[in-house]
Amino acid sequence: RMLDKSFGSPRFNEVNLVTGVTVVDPYTVRISLEKPYSPFLAVLSDRAGMMVSPAAAQKLGKGLAREPVGAGPYKFVEKRPQERIVLERFDQHWDKNAGNIDRIIYRPFTDENARLANLRAGELDIIDQVAPTEVPKLRTDPVLRLLERSGLEWQGVWIMVAGPPFNNKLLRQALNATIDRGTLVNVVFGETAVPANGPFPPALFTYDVPANSRIPERNLDLARQKLRDAGMPSGFSFTLKITPGRVAQQVAQVIQSMAADAGIKVNIEIVEFGAILSQGETHKFEAILLGWSGRPDPDGNIYGDFVTDGGLNFSAYSNPRVDTLLDAARILSTRDQRRRAYGDVMNILSDELPYLFLYWPKQYKVLGPKLQGFVHISDGMMRFRYSWLNP
Repeated sequence: RMLDKSFGSPRFNEVNLVTGVTVVDPYTVRISLEKPYSPFLAVLSDRAGMMVSPAAAQKLGKGLAREPVGAGPYKFVEKRPQERIVLERFDQHWDKNAGNIDRIIYRPFTDENARLANLRAGELDIIDQVAPTEVPKLRTDPVLRLLERSGLEWQGVWIMVAGPPFNNKLLRQALNATIDRGTLVNVVFGETAVPANGPFPPALFTYDVPANSRIPERNLDLARQKLRDAGMPSGFSFTLKITPGRVAQQVAQVIQSMAADAGIKVNIEIVEFGAILSQGETHKFEAILLGWSGRPDPDGNIYGDFVTDGGLNFSAYSNPRVDTLLDAARILSTRDQRRRAYGDVMNILSDELPYLFLYWPKQYKVLGPKLQGFVHISDGMMRFRYSWLNP
């Protein structure tokens, strides 16, 4: 199903090296790959490996997304857009120790203060993410439990390198030199994020690649020199597209203020999320403030974004050496070998700057007093397989 291009699965690029699946016995399958692919087990541990019912997939086709049938201890009941998603315990599940909650209701709250207030009032049992100002207070809260982990995601600015003004690398370097990542994180996020310079947050084994973990300092003299070298000593202007919301607006305004100190004018344009994805995919932008949710293997945090014609390569970036190194990192089998390949990639990306990595958000969950047994995973997804509610 995922390999059928006509189906349009968003997981196609994660499994497109699969050439065959053979049933060996009732508990074993053999998966054949076109070529060695060291991230494959990590891929199967993530979204692409989440099993669905073959019968339901065949019957519903693309409608499976509206009536999903999976293999977990809870079954789908209903989805009301912008209101709720409801699951109920599946009593016939094979693991009798799983599925200890009768009913799970997911409710969207766009206002982070309302989300926390509902948790305090007992209307919710767990919430996803909190306002940075609430974190210090929640650490010592006598009733609620704050869970914190390094996340897998990265956030920053896509730069369109195939058109003006940023087809001039010197202008990309000038803009990058104006940004103080530490100040940006402190102003907008406090302790809930970490300054970044690459796609590998602390939760990944490639975090310590020097060009990834070494955070560049702001250098206005360097920025002005790059502008002079580019033939634009008085600066230039560009449009930075952002999605609606407080955080995106604050980050954009900090970038705008910092860039102005070197004579770079940043025009901020707010675009609806779906539209901004479409504009990214069709390369109709100068700069976009947008990140990536992250994957458990480094390949999922870099390959599709920077390989030539990659499905997530909004910048239209292309470098044959980067392509070779990214392909090599998929074949190499040890962490040290892969770390060296990614290190070479990051040395190139840090110079050519098709993307300005700004920060790595931390992952937070806040639990009410009833919810027990919840395991907090770096990918941020809420899993309730062995959780239960106290009376």
